[in-house]
Amino acid sequence: MKSLNHLIFWRGGYFGTNELIIFRTSNGCLDIDYYLFSHENPQETIPHFHGNWTKKRSNRWFTKIEQTHFELWENEYWADIYDGEQWKLRFQFEGESERIIFGSNAYPENWPQFIELMTTIARKLPRVENAKIKDAIGLL
Repeated sequence: MKSLNHLIFWRGGYFGTNELIIFRTSNGCLDIDYYLFSHENPQETIPHFHGNWTKKRSNRWFTKIEQTHFELWENEYWADIYDGEQWKLRFQFEGESERIIFGSNAYPENWPQFIELMTTIARKLPRVENAKIKDAIGLL
């Protein structure tokens, strides 16, 4: 796989918990931020989790994410349902333009594998401090 500069993934909706996870690459190592927030109960600060991974651990993640072939997904996934889950994936490979993929209650075929990879990683990150919600949402 080409070298990934960043990957930003958000999923949620008006009701329930929204998740935002940000992967940035520097010298082959991942720097990861994970935020949880709700539009129902807006708060000034939200839980923030963070991790810096070694090259070895980062390479294991790169191998797994490569197997999802997210870079081959369509640009949009839509269902004729107005309430539910929306999601956005932003990513950029080195030397290429950033790409944005959006979905609303519709998903690519290998979505379960992708979500499992995202949530497994996020659950392993240590909580570091609260973040300002406007800073996290600004990354979308």
